[in-house]
Amino acid sequence: MPEDDQEFRVFTLGEARSLIPTLRRLLARMARAPRRAFARAELLESGHSDRASLDRVVDSHMSHLRRKLTEAGASGLLIAVRGLGYRLMPDP
Repeated sequence: MPEDDQEFRVFTLGEARSLIPTLRRLLARMARAPRRAFARAELLESGHSDRASLDRVVDSHMSHLRRKLTEAGASGLLIAVRGLGYRLMPDP
């Protein structure tokens, strides 16, 4: 099923940022349950089809996603949860 180009962008403060498909899937997964902490294994399932990938793959993708969000003026949204994974913390 072909995906629309719009699905590969995140809009913050009216500005669009392009995201690679893996980052889009990770962000979409976390956005469905804001404030919930996700284990790296869960995020691997969302962002990667290769089950043998290491936790560091998620860390790398989350670093890129954090950078994209910060560039779009949305710094502080993506929080690392020590010993577990990551949490998306939108403003209240």
